[in-house]
Amino acid sequence: MRRTRLFFVLIVVLAASVACTSDNTAELQEAGEVSCVIDKVYTAPSGSTLTRLAPCSSETADLPVDGKVSTNSVGMGLIEIGQCQIYVFEDGEIKRSPCTESQEKSGTCLAKNSGLWKNECKNKVITTETADLELLGTWVWVTYLPEGSLTLVASFDGDVIATPREDDGGPGDQSTLAAGEFWFTADTEIGAIAEVEPRETQPIESLPALIDELRLTPWALSIERQAQIDGIDVRVPLVPEGTVNVTAEGGLFSEEATAEELLGGVFWSDVQAATEGRVSLFAPGFRAGTDVSSIATNFDRAAALVTEVGGVELTILADEASPAATAIVFDLAASFEEYGAGVRIEETDLQSARQQMASLVAEQQAVVLITGK
Repeated sequence: MRRTRLFFVLIVVLAASVACTSDNTAELQEAGEVSCVIDKVYTAPSGSTLTRLAPCSSETADLPVDGKVSTNSVGMGLIEIGQCQIYVFEDGEIKRSPCTESQEKSGTCLAKNSGLWKNECKNKVITTETADLELLGTWVWVTYLPEGSLTLVASFDGDVIATPREDDGGPGDQSTLAAGEFWFTADTEIGAIAEVEPRETQPIESLPALIDELRLTPWALSIERQAQIDGIDVRVPLVPEGTVNVTAEGGLFSEEATAEELLGGVFWSDVQAATEGRVSLFAPGFRAGTDVSSIATNFDRAAALVTEVGGVELTILADEASPAATAIVFDLAASFEEYGAGVRIEETDLQSARQQMASLVAEQQAVVLITGK
């Protein structure tokens, strides 16, 4: 097994052609442009079938005024509107329109999972099914969980005015978050979660317990990583040391059935034992951010698939800056090799890894990314 120096993370860039101004209506009057760096990102006008951007490294597409952007379990995107940047994390969806007819017509709807609003995004309105969020600041994490209709917003720079939506669609009592505070709500009467009360501003120091209870650790890890890049103080560790995200894509990992068989053959208990934090999986066929301890191992089925297709070759890319990522890489590689897969390991910096991942996926090669803390 050869070890060279490389690493990867997946991201997509969606570049809008409009300026980020205080006039939300003007912001939505022009279409944007979507380009792709790494699979998988989809775009479409409202009500139309989503179209995948491919080949990922070169194709661009318009993002209509009423358009939407969706990522699958291994995709990540970046929408740029002037100097305002919106990250769309794995298994997410953002629409350039409000979530409901009763909300601000100029709002941007976060329909699923997590997004990050940063830079010059003041006076933007973010809507979910259960809240309206007016940004007065410049670095804000928003999550919407459809299964519980739960909206969570955390400000790390600047203020946010949060207005819950009542069951009849009307607005509830506003709360104003300052930097270093968070807030959450849902569409039904909800009690405290992890001893944190809803619809009340809370200090960011109480956020890690809520992240753990709601299983938002994989997205919180992405938030911490981006905050470090941007020089943002998150004030308190959002996830424990040793937390790891594993992402699989390309080649046989691109199809749900074969991804389930190959990744289901891994002895995840051995991989988990190599780090103290939670190991989460992003791959076709699995719920985004699946805790690997919940995956039942079926070694024989994976070995049979490798024999049936005449062999499997894959590359594992690990974040050289992450002790947790480098701690598990050889255990993960050994598990793949045990059922007959050929494995190449590379460690490098984030930027080089992004480029390497894009090239390998475009060539329909199987790739596994390991990032962590």
